[in-house]
Amino acid sequence: MDQSKFSLADLFTVLGALIFGYICFLSINLFSYGNLTFSIMLAFGFFLVLGGLAFWAKWTKRTNYPSKFKRITEWVLLFVFVITAVISLRAYSHYFELYNNKEVITSQVITNIEQVENMFVEYEDYSNNRLMLYERRLNSVVRNKQVNPREYVTYGFEEGTDDSIQIENKMFTLNTQVYPSNYKEMKQIDSIWLASSKNKVEEWKSIGIVTVLKTLEVSLRNSKTALVEFSTFRAPGEKTDNFAFPMVFNDVSDQIQTLQTPSTVLSFGSAIVLYLLMLFSYFVTKRSTKDPGLKFLLAGSKSEKHL
Repeated sequence: MDQSKFSLADLFTVLGALIFGYICFLSINLFSYGNLTFSIMLAFGFFLVLGGLAFWAKWTKRTNYPSKFKRITEWVLLFVFVITAVISLRAYSHYFELYNNKEVITSQVITNIEQVENMFVEYEDYSNNRLMLYERRLNSVVRNKQVNPREYVTYGFEEGTDDSIQIENKMFTLNTQVYPSNYKEMKQIDSIWLASSKNKVEEWKSIGIVTVLKTLEVSLRNSKTALVEFSTFRAPGEKTDNFAFPMVFNDVSDQIQTLQTPSTVLSFGSAIVLYLLMLFSYFVTKRSTKDPGLKFLLAGSKSEKHL
């Protein structure tokens, strides 16, 4: 029986297995919270097993030397294919199940991202308010230096030096402490990273989402720690509190890492289409003209000298 070694139908089988394996990779990457090695190995395993079983069943079906053993082997291969398909369905469908809830998850993650953005706004309000109040206080101390000279000294003023210049110098010192040289750079880096993170989450990029989730809380806490540290400086005579920013972090890791039962039409429907695509080569393959059909089972065992 003259059949091409690799046909268009075979290409469909490979394509179906590849698509299925890729979606499994996206799902497992989410489920494993970014364990790329595990995700690649398991997804590649599904690709090899399902694709290999489909090809093996097809080759067994088209044999030029049919036998009862080969017919039973063919059925066993199809049975194992179905079992593997059922086992892999949950891994495959996890991406779609999460996608179905993506608005809720996305909203929670973006709220976390916006917290970091708002934190810088809050810090600048805090710092600007400190600068304004301190400048007012310095001017008040200078106006009343004859009435309360002790306070004048407490705030670090010195007789004989122009008070306006001293105020200017003190304000410059406080400004450089609450807005150090690396503040703008830190804010810019965080802004770029946050914008990129928001884009990855909104576009529902599997690898990007996990990266954002794993680093967002750490980034939020590191930024807050740095801003609080900036605020610990006290100018002479200044009485104020450190920067405070209450954090309410929405943890969505449990939702991401809980393997869900397939329930959407998209996950079921697309999986069935891909399974059929993988078996397309098997379905269109014709049996050898020597194949006696089910007579193998009806007639019992025969000589299988060609095995």
